[in-house]
This record gives sequence, C-alpha cells and structure tokens, in this order.
Amino acid sequence: MENSIHPFSHSDFSSGAETEVPEKMQVVDEQGSTSISYIIRLNGKDYFMKRLRPELQAHEVYRNLYRKEFELGISFSSPYIVAYNKLKDDEEDVYILRENVVGATLKEKLTTAPEYFHKSSNIMRLMLQLLEALRHIHERQVVHADLKPDNIMLTRINNDVKLIDFGFSFADKFTSSAGRTLEFAAPEQKRNEAIDARTDIYAFGVLMKYVYNKADVQMPKRVKRIVQRCMEPTPAKRFQRAEDIVMALQHRSKCHQ
Repeated sequence: MENSIHPFSHSDFSSGAETEVPEKMQVVDEQGSTSISYIIRLNGKDYFMKRLRPELQAHEVYRNLYRKEFELGISFSSPYIVAYNKLKDDEEDVYILRENVVGATLKEKLTTAPEYFHKSSNIMRLMLQLLEALRHIHERQVVHADLKPDNIMLTRINNDVKLIDFGFSFADKFTSSAGRTLEFAAPEQKRNEAIDARTDIYAFGVLMKYVYNKADVQMPKRVKRIVQRCMEPTPAKRFQRAEDIVMALQHRSKCHQ
C-alpha cells in the first residue's frame, strides 16, 4: 500500500458491519489546492479517490462542495459521465470514490497525441459525445459551469468522453458555485449573473475552438458557424439546447433559424 500523505484506518473503508481493506493505494496528485487524489483498489477493482486535504476538513464550505459533487454525480447515468460510488463525510475524513477512468484528459491528449484530432471524424465523435453528456445533465436541471479540457477525459481503449468534476456545478438545490475558469466562462458567468444550460453551450463553443487551435487543424466553415453561434455574448442568440447543436452538426437543421 502506497500512502505518504495521511494514514487511513480500516474504518475509513467500512461498509455496514463489513470492513473493506484497500489492496492498493497510490497517490496520483498531491498538489491540488483543496484535494489529494489517489487510485485505490477494493475487491479487485480500481477506484479514483478525491480526498479533501486534512487542513481543510474543518471548513464547512469545502465539505459542502464534496457533498454537492457527490449528490449531483450519483444522480447521473450516462456512459459519457464518470460514475460516482461513495461519499465519506464524517468527523474523521471527507472523500469521494468514483469510477477510475484509465485514459487522459482532453488537455493531455491534445499535447501528447494531437494527430488523433487531425481526423475530422474523431473531432465529431468528441463533440457528439460531449453534447450527449451535456444533454443528460441539463435534463436533470444541472449546469456543469466549469467545462474545460481538464474536466473531460478520453478513455484509453476507445477514446470515449467521460465528463468529470461537478464541484462547481449549479442546480436548483445548489445555487452557489465556488468558482469558474475564466478562459471558458460565459459573459454572464463572469458578471456573476444568472446561469443556465446556455452557459455550458458557450463553454462548449470555446472548447471546440480550443481543440481545433491546439491540434493545428483548420475548422470547417460549417463548424465555425456553429461555434460562433455557441459563443454569442447574449444567451438568447446562442443555441438553446445541446440537442440543437447536434442537429446542426448532423445537418438536420440549419445553423440559423
């Protein structure tokens, strides 16, 4: 067992009357400002653990972010959204266990294998899968609110999208957000105004522009029109739903209605 940050006791992994002892624990990122990340193995299966840093566990605001992320995450059921498994939240510790996605973030993939995106069908696949993930969360009255290359993973086996990290998300029952990433934030988000699904649609447009630029691929005119509409400063002028973008990409509707 590899763990140099903060020792775990067997009770940390208890479930009812039974205690699960991790067969493996490996720190994968200890540089996070609020969390430490691990890969752990329980009953032969690997999980990703995001653990609130010990020095922050007395702060309720950080605990609430973990509670929000887990409650929202556990409500989703999509192949393109990471699966959440468990929240531990007591006086001893705070952590989330979720599906361990073997692969790379979109940011990493664009750095290590930009040639993957030189094939137009691969970019289209990325866009359609990400839009399906957005459709799924928006139908559940959730805005991701932090759509960026670091929060999108591509699986090792099939390069499928996995949307991660709902700590900054907005929902009817969670109306405050702890932050945003300015590079991908919509104008209304930067002004601390009301946000909705169209805020994610703006970020989707910025994200697609980022992908084409980083991969050094020329954006087709049709896609450029779609991206420009996603990035309209006024929400009412953007696509209103993720499904509308899918239809435009698949030639089932016109970009300009």
